[in-house]
Amino acid sequence: MTTKLKFSPPIPDGFENFSSVSVVGIQQKKKTALKFARNRNQSLELEREPDNKQDPNAIKVVGRSKGLIFKDQASIGYVPKELASCIVEGGFWGSVEPRLQRIYIGDDEYIEVEFQLLGPREEKKAFNNLLQEVVDRKFEGRPATVWQKEFYRMFDFTVPKELTYLAARHFIHEKSAEIGKEDQSAIRAWECYGDIVKELLHPQTRETYNINAVSITRLRSAVIALLDEGNSFEAMHRNIETVVDKLVELHPNLEVEHREDDD
Repeated sequence: MTTKLKFSPPIPDGFENFSSVSVVGIQQKKKTALKFARNRNQSLELEREPDNKQDPNAIKVVGRSKGLIFKDQASIGYVPKELASCIVEGGFWGSVEPRLQRIYIGDDEYIEVEFQLLGPREEKKAFNNLLQEVVDRKFEGRPATVWQKEFYRMFDFTVPKELTYLAARHFIHEKSAEIGKEDQSAIRAWECYGDIVKELLHPQTRETYNINAVSITRLRSAVIALLDEGNSFEAMHRNIETVVDKLVELHPNLEVEHREDDD
């Protein structure tokens, strides 16, 4: 049975959301994570792990909860590596804290735990700048992503050969500003398209609609077909099911086959 839990604990005065992320490494701690998810009064804490041989900046995510009788506390995974690097090397340790947002358990006990990293409002800009530097170092020399190339296609730009991630990011930032000045609705359409793609690439959404993993190419074909029928990006964004129906219509093999249990 699928379980979806949402949380909205109060945000301390003077704090803001620095980043929204999922706990990583949680599948390796599935038993502990599932116990945390199925208990009550869940909350999260962060704990450094300086003796970690793979990453001295590692930060554990500790799940706290209430069982039938006793309180439970155990590590359920880690803060993403780039984020942990910013926290530790940027001197933010001790001034940030996690805010539990969502817990999802699929029928196959696939589990996700999402949280916001909260920090002092006056330090948000410095943190975001540092995080961007860390991400830049990680992606230096790497090829552009499929989604970045999708921006070029949507706005009829030629995708350069050997396009890198950082070059594409700079181009998209620059062109988005230019396009937005001329036609804000075009940027809104791009944002809606991005939300549609992000949602349909998510395992939870695919499970909800009983579809298999889908490629950007197939998603694009469904969206284009709906646009040709007079639908807008806004309308598709408001009703993802129309995109799912078109995907299955165009690509029937995407629909998950329902198999009855043998007697």
